[in-house]
Amino acid sequence: MTELVFGGFGGQGVLLGGQVLAHIAMGQDYQVTWMPAYGPTMRGGTANCVVKYDNKIISNPSLEEIDILIAMNEPALLKYQEFVVPGGLILINANTTKERTISRSDVRAEFIPCVEMAAAEKNLRGANFVMLGAAVKLRDLF
Repeated sequence: MTELVFGGFGGQGVLLGGQVLAHIAMGQDYQVTWMPAYGPTMRGGTANCVVKYDNKIISNPSLEEIDILIAMNEPALLKYQEFVVPGGLILINANTTKERTISRSDVRAEFIPCVEMAAAEKNLRGANFVMLGAAVKLRDLF
């Protein structure tokens, strides 16, 4: 089973990014769960989603052991990095995370300037898809 958590602020596209990943996995005939969660306000509050996919039935859609964490902001990184499995992948939005440190040495951590990359393509709202593309590329998903 592969478990991915996409976390950030509302308005950063974390729920949509997870939903797109779930649809891709369904298109590849995987069993899929997508479990969104967001704070009391849509924009600016916290938002995250857990996406799981596997060849077998998934009995628990809740967060268990994260294989891939996409942290669109520093609070998401601080909240979820401890749940990433050893050898897992953490993608960090370099444009919103002030401190370039991570408390884990047993995972692969990549700082991606996703906002700058999306702006270079004249699509400021595409930073979430830059991060999703990085996850697909770095983990050879699908």
